[in-house]
Amino acid sequence: MSSKRSNKQLEQSDVCVLWVETAYDGERASIASVHLMGLYGENYVSRETFADAEADLAAYQVAYTWDMDLVGPCIVADYIERGITWSPDYRRPVNRLSGLYTGDGQFFSLNAPVAPGRSVSIRGVEALLPLDFDALAETLHPQWVTDLALDVPWPRVYLDVLAAAVLFDDAWASRKMTQASRAFAKLREVVADFDGLYPAPTGVPESEMLRAAYLPGLCDLGPEARPFVETGAGSSWDVNSLYPSVMAGERLPVGRPYYHEGAPEDMGGLWIANVVCEGRLGWGVPCFFQKTECGTKVWDDDVSTSCWITSVDYEYLTTYYDFDVWCWNSCFEYEGSTGDLAPYIEPLYEMKSCSDPAMRLVAKQALNTVYGKFAARTLMVEQGLGYELIDSREDDGPSLVHTDNILKPFKISQRYVNSVYPALAAFVTAYGRRELVRVANTNFDRLLYYDTDSVILLGDEPPRGADVGEGLGQWSRRETFGRAKFVGPKQYYLDSGAGSMAVMAGLSGDLAPLVRYEDVRPYAVLENRVCRMVPGGAAYVREDYTLKDWSKMTGCDILRT
Repeated sequence: MSSKRSNKQLEQSDVCVLWVETAYDGERASIASVHLMGLYGENYVSRETFADAEADLAAYQVAYTWDMDLVGPCIVADYIERGITWSPDYRRPVNRLSGLYTGDGQFFSLNAPVAPGRSVSIRGVEALLPLDFDALAETLHPQWVTDLALDVPWPRVYLDVLAAAVLFDDAWASRKMTQASRAFAKLREVVADFDGLYPAPTGVPESEMLRAAYLPGLCDLGPEARPFVETGAGSSWDVNSLYPSVMAGERLPVGRPYYHEGAPEDMGGLWIANVVCEGRLGWGVPCFFQKTECGTKVWDDDVSTSCWITSVDYEYLTTYYDFDVWCWNSCFEYEGSTGDLAPYIEPLYEMKSCSDPAMRLVAKQALNTVYGKFAARTLMVEQGLGYELIDSREDDGPSLVHTDNILKPFKISQRYVNSVYPALAAFVTAYGRRELVRVANTNFDRLLYYDTDSVILLGDEPPRGADVGEGLGQWSRRETFGRAKFVGPKQYYLDSGAGSMAVMAGLSGDLAPLVRYEDVRPYAVLENRVCRMVPGGAAYVREDYTLKDWSKMTGCDILRT
């Protein structure tokens, strides 16, 4: 079989699923066994080592596995210990080990040499369907529990789940490695005159200036919540597909901007400006924030800073803050248009309401991930995945003793080029913040918590001022609870009896359900597992999770990221 194919298409026979079982004895990780099969259950094999499996993998172009952050480093370590050279250029995989690695230390893919002149691209299924494994199995392969009960070998069952995920997502038909990339490619097909509506910035400086106005959602405790203090009964509400509803129905920038120094010529239009400003929060939740070296700082008192803001930000900031612009440095002004993205959004929202849980999952991912691709540095020369061998016992530099060394990823290069159209992403999140702040402040006397597209309120009554319903962009009830405790952003416990839920960002997904209501107390230590580089690759190691008292944090500790 030729190793060369179109950059766009793969044959089903080119793709397999791979299950790599790893072991960790507290000191060193290793590969315990390797299992693989074709997408339709053909050619199932089990091997004791990765080297044994290479001949089987040579029949394929792409292998999808699970938990790439664990499996990837173990495979890399195995190859390096066998003397295989690492290449920092992921585009030249033949006979050399290479790969892609994200800025936050996660694996995208690994090009593994499996035969002379032949490599296989190993990718993580979770990049396509980001669920924990049990949820993925329940959604896409309900038969798996029955299979286990019938004594079907567990590796085969797990491979069946992965195959169901890959086939359902139709991943073999595209070289796109993530759901967001696949969704964005589909959007470009659906939206008429995409390149005319959303022309790329003129260069990197313009692109990076506009990206500075692209900020995330707001998240914090409301005035009726105190850290670790029990609340009364309440309810949570969220917007049905907030960002997709903005993309479908709000006035958004199109075309090339008019750039000039000074204030916007049309203050009522769509613009992104660099300003020197000051202000003080008048009432309501803090809603002015900016990116810093420590994260995202929320201004809940005096504001005195230089930053990039959109016209939508300016609208709500002047409503809730005593806000004044000292100096208008520069400005991008845009034409506006409504509904251009609706042909992509509306059919997916209908699919999101269908009876098939798998279809709902894919629709949700395709809706929620696509807006960010407008601001992503998608055309950057992607950083390679490099490894230097660092002695785990020493801090003075590289060592050649592989067995006692930790693989450490480092950046090879990163050269930024244009984002696709960052102004759109900036306005999408700005409109989202405006809606959240409006509803949060209208219900300020009941507000326990708010996060991006949702509020948690005392009492069971619908939020005042909210358009309640099941349609796109309407607010709907998510759950009710009898009592609750809040800790900080993305840390709380809603006690509703059998349906009680702990939300603890950074806590392992399989351990979060084990958290009890009484565990939520200041500086409580919860058991946690995280994936870390160790000698021999990577492993899940215990790292305790401490519930900090956010009300007593200062400086960078309190920045909302």
